Amino acid sequence: MSEKKENFEELTEIDISSLKTKMTRELCNYCLNVKTQFTCPNYLTCPYQKQCKANVVVNEYLHTKEILIFKDAFWQRDTMGLNTNVDRTRKWMYDNNGILIQKNEEEELSIFKLKNVLIDSRKRSIQNMYGYIRSNTWKYFLTLTIEKSSNYDKYNDEDVEYIWKLFRQKMQYRFKNIKMIAVTELHKKGGIHFHGFIGNCNLDKYLTVAINSAEFYVRKGEKVENKYYMQPLKTNFGDQVYNLDTTIYDKGFVTIVKITGEENELKLANYVSKYLSKDRAKVKYNKKIYWRTYNLDFYNREVSFLNEEEKTQIVSEISLLNCIRIKESKKFVCYTIKK
Repeated sequence: MSEKKENFEELTEIDISSLKTKMTRELCNYCLNVKTQFTCPNYLTCPYQKQCKANVVVNEYLHTKEILIFKDAFWQRDTMGLNTNVDRTRKWMYDNNGILIQKNEEEELSIFKLKNVLIDSRKRSIQNMYGYIRSNTWKYFLTLTIEKSSNYDKYNDEDVEYIWKLFRQKMQYRFKNIKMIAVTELHKKGGIHFHGFIGNCNLDKYLTVAINSAEFYVRKGEKVENKYYMQPLKTNFGDQVYNLDTTIYDKGFVTIVKITGEENELKLANYVSKYLSKDRAKVKYNKKIYWRTYNLDFYNREVSFLNEEEKTQIVSEISLLNCIRIKESKKFVCYTIKK
């Protein structure tokens, strides 16, 4: 076996932090196997290249519309001319020991190509997850943890995902039209728990007020007495925390916070998406980063290119609308408008 394939067989997860976002492309096999895609001799005619210039993106969610005006144009794929006769089959697989290996040892693949695939896939997943959260009405924000047990391992991805599946099935059995979406988060001690949103149901009769049971906490390395010990537990924003009835979930505990208003929902959506974007440089191939029910509404997205005069015109028109928030970065200005 070649040295390159031996290196492949050591992979269990991929660190994508070293790759720049601008390097990612969905190109032909030749392009993806070279570090500088523009050296591909077929670059200008490649059907997989992003060849359409754009500088304005409009995202239409349930209650708001976001207009992002980019200071510099970017390139996107021309979907009208995209060749759909592309081999999308999985090129990699995990063996019984959880090691990533090639399905076909004779096929020419590279670590660089694999990292590009992971970056593109992750960006789409985070964008889609954020779109789902912003396009539906949510009533509760949940945190689901898993207790230590001999039947399952809270440090194991497959066990944790199975526990979530059982929880979702129980919720859907009690509430037929329930909407749910959740992501996993690594605890400081290495265990995995879920954060997520619940809507289209009423859980109030299954909730009890959570009590702050921590008699002490650690601050700057010192043990400090908790002045809120045995008092109702609240978030840093002052929201009451509730426990979910154990008849629904008995493999750990679920804490619930009621979502009060669109602004609170937006903060939670940003928290979840920023966590996924920033804190997970290492990812696994062909693994989910969020779980959802299949009755969620999705958002509308429009991408276009405007010249400087047209950009000035649209900004003046936006100023006449009910603009509720303006955010500016080095790359773009974002206007949020109430629908």
